[in-house]
Amino acid sequence: MKNMFRMSKFGLFLSCIMAGNSISTFASEMQTLDSESEGTSRWEEALIIDHTSTDISIIPERWLNEARKQFRVWYGHTSHGSQITSGMHAINKGAFRFNATGNDDALSYQETGGDLGHRGDLRWMTKTKEHLDRPGNDTNVVMWSWCGGCSKNTEKGINRYLQAMTKLESEYPDVIFIYMTGHLDGSGVNGKLNKNNNQIRNYSRTHNKVLFDFADIESFDPDGNSFLQLGANDGGFYKRNGWGRRDSNWCEEWIAKYPDHGVALPDHAAHTHPLNGALKGRAFWWMMARLAGWNGKPEA
Repeated sequence: MKNMFRMSKFGLFLSCIMAGNSISTFASEMQTLDSESEGTSRWEEALIIDHTSTDISIIPERWLNEARKQFRVWYGHTSHGSQITSGMHAINKGAFRFNATGNDDALSYQETGGDLGHRGDLRWMTKTKEHLDRPGNDTNVVMWSWCGGCSKNTEKGINRYLQAMTKLESEYPDVIFIYMTGHLDGSGVNGKLNKNNNQIRNYSRTHNKVLFDFADIESFDPDGNSFLQLGANDGGFYKRNGWGRRDSNWCEEWIAKYPDHGVALPDHAAHTHPLNGALKGRAFWWMMARLAGWNGKPEA
């Protein structure tokens, strides 16, 4: 893919507040979005960050250095989304260093509270525009995560999210907007969540977007074994026999299998096992290196 992606402690984890079906929407924004076209992507093909994007040992250091130099990230999330930051903290040194200001040659990584909401709620979009319109703002990567809003969403609500992201891309062409899937809820392959996540995946692939596939990362262990079809949830618990209660945890099983695994684990990752958080933090850095120009392959 050559260099087509090249472009010039929020310490308190907020609680994930379920707002239900009564969340208000922004009518004027909605009317605008309904008339929006899908637009033209800045990328030649989609960049999908998933369970195959967690081996940070093969990322050339020069691309991590380039990513820290190029990007200034602004990330909106509640507790589920904080898993990414927890995983990043476990390796926060050397080429993987980050802080809120970008001082000391670190990646500039700012966090804010909030998430992608329910059924077309666009408060996250309004907050994004307010941030990007501030005098002196230099953010060039924006990422928002879901709490429970993807699980209880509708096809129309997911379309509102996708249209809003596309609108932001057209209004702020110098900013990279990261699409994201919702976290697992145990409903499996045929559940509403997976259907909504597939809607986001299909749109991202078709229209050449950058997607952080949050759900895919927590659907597989590091050996590539899949647990979505066994009703896995966001904590790594699954139904060993495919039915009944969730009596097993793939994170615990993998660590027991590889006691000398060498993966730096955070002390805590909200709602999940530290291994799950670690994998998401590693995937974030994989994404940064890809955006900086790395082709995803080891260098000799």
